[in-house]
Amino acid sequence: MSRDQRTGPSEDFKVLREAGVIIMHRGGTQALNILQEDELNVAFPGILDAILPRYG
Repeated sequence: MSRDQRTGPSEDFKVLREAGVIIMHRGGTQALNILQEDELNVAFPGILDAILPRYG
């Protein structure tokens, strides 16, 4: 994969924000990305229950 084809975390978070999966809260020089659990569960019922136990 060429350097131009790779994305960094900023671009990945931008895509997730635009899709409504996360929201960002900025404080000074820090940014906190928060998962929109309710919206995600409405769009994809049960997806978090299926995914998160594997990483808990």
